[in-house]
Amino acid sequence: MFPETVDLPKVPKRPVALYALIGTWFEGDVIEATVKNCFANGCQKVFLLDNGSPDDTREKAMLAGAILIGNYKTKFYDDDLRLRLTNHIMRDITVTEHLPELWWLSLDADEFPCGPHGMPIRDFLETLDPRYNCLGVTTVDLYPTMNPGYTSGMHPADCMPMGIPRVGPFCDKNHWKHPLLKQNNGAYRITQTRGSHICYVPDVEGHPLPATVEPKESLVLFHAPLRAKEMTMRRLRTLCENQATLNGNNRGSMDDTATGNNGSIKRFRTLEHVYTGAWDKVELAHSQIYGKNVIGIALLPWQRLVKEVKTFPRWYDVAYPAVTTPSVMKSLLSLPIVE
Repeated sequence: MFPETVDLPKVPKRPVALYALIGTWFEGDVIEATVKNCFANGCQKVFLLDNGSPDDTREKAMLAGAILIGNYKTKFYDDDLRLRLTNHIMRDITVTEHLPELWWLSLDADEFPCGPHGMPIRDFLETLDPRYNCLGVTTVDLYPTMNPGYTSGMHPADCMPMGIPRVGPFCDKNHWKHPLLKQNNGAYRITQTRGSHICYVPDVEGHPLPATVEPKESLVLFHAPLRAKEMTMRRLRTLCENQATLNGNNRGSMDDTATGNNGSIKRFRTLEHVYTGAWDKVELAHSQIYGKNVIGIALLPWQRLVKEVKTFPRWYDVAYPAVTTPSVMKSLLSLPIVE
């Protein structure tokens, strides 16, 4: 169901609940920051659903304050299974806690949202008209342009100042995803779909279908699937290289089939181009929604892509020094950029 954008007046600030559920596999380099970003944005609880990570993802997430709600193992990455588990977990907690207004933030480990203008998400939710039940995101795909690419524990936007916008045909505001959905009074009526691009409202006998309504303001989401070179290559090799133990298939082959080879396998193929700065040869993942294969990207400073975001919630005192020094920013802004 595509959400409807409606402009409703702000209401007096009131308490709302905000929980996050993060799905992970082999994310030990970034998961601490993902969890801390959720808390910095006002999440009262952060849950982790892990797909049997072969590294220290679960340990780092729990040290950062996450609750390990599930750990399941599969030979192949199965996004449909992950989605079923995600909705099952959110439904059970929603029904058990029976809160008047419970917002669920569904995230991958490489996704870092904040509120409009960079404000904490829950601060924004507390002034929304209660008729809103869905929120989309203005998305920036970040790319590593400087060594080391990413430093664990940091917000990726402090380590990767360059990126591209991602837009989608999923609502009239061209949001790439709708990861934030609200449930009322213990009733789990709006469910997530694959990739959190659109939401689904199942038909429940005896209950009218609720409309999915989002405000004109958007959250901002920084997406960082490619981080420090060594760690990113190790993760994507494990996911995308064919293995004898999988009868010559790769762990991500089910997802490759579902996406027409437009997901992680495309990022894997283009890694060398990313880390050598051959941006005209980089393949854009998930470009199938545009009806064509996109090769070549034009990087811009993310501040140009989301000009309204001057800062965002951090769990440390200052931005990453290597990015904020004037000499580095001057050199970055002198890169050849296509508007």
